[in-house]
Amino acid sequence: MVYRRTERGDERYLRRRAQLTVAARTLFTEKGYDETTMQNVVREAGTSIGNCYFYFLNKEALLQVVIQDIIADIWTSADEALQDVPSGIKKLALIFYQSITVMLENEATGKLMLMALSLPAVRNAVFEDYRKRVRQFIDENPGLFIDEDVDLKINAAQGAAVALIEMILLDGMEYEPSKIGYFLARWNLQAIGLPQDAVEEALDNLKRVREQRKQAAFT
Repeated sequence: MVYRRTERGDERYLRRRAQLTVAARTLFTEKGYDETTMQNVVREAGTSIGNCYFYFLNKEALLQVVIQDIIADIWTSADEALQDVPSGIKKLALIFYQSITVMLENEATGKLMLMALSLPAVRNAVFEDYRKRVRQFIDENPGLFIDEDVDLKINAAQGAAVALIEMILLDGMEYEPSKIGYFLARWNLQAIGLPQDAVEEALDNLKRVREQRKQAAFT
């Protein structure tokens, strides 16, 4: 007998899968990935272990989906902030800022992300998505780049962000997330070869956007 998919069946599949993903994200961030079992997840989700394995092959597969959801939340937050930012460089500054401050302001999520990046499949997916996003903003201003090593510089900038998150969340280095965010934005914009005047203009705009968002939060 051939199984025939229906719209109602697809909705039920996505809903049950989401229940497991939400439960896993809660437990991974509260208890830690290693300390969380699949039995913990199904109890939190209110389902059975058999049902869980129908949707996810193992705990690592579940972690990958959780990380994808976290990344999607970060990009959603960034996209909201980018709506009124005009140029690619100014958008890029905000992306560099946002990508690290979100991890630092949410310590449990940041530590979960660092742990997940030790898994090759997760690391490759996360880094590739990041590279595509950054490259998109760079391509909006192609005339500013005169060398052919932009992709190499993007990879190096990405490594710098991960190293900073590790030093702060795992090694106990104490810095305000916003200070690290501005530092990384400046560092990365300079590292990928942008002219200094363009860097300063982008950072000034970043500060204005951040101040506007702060004011809006209090009104």
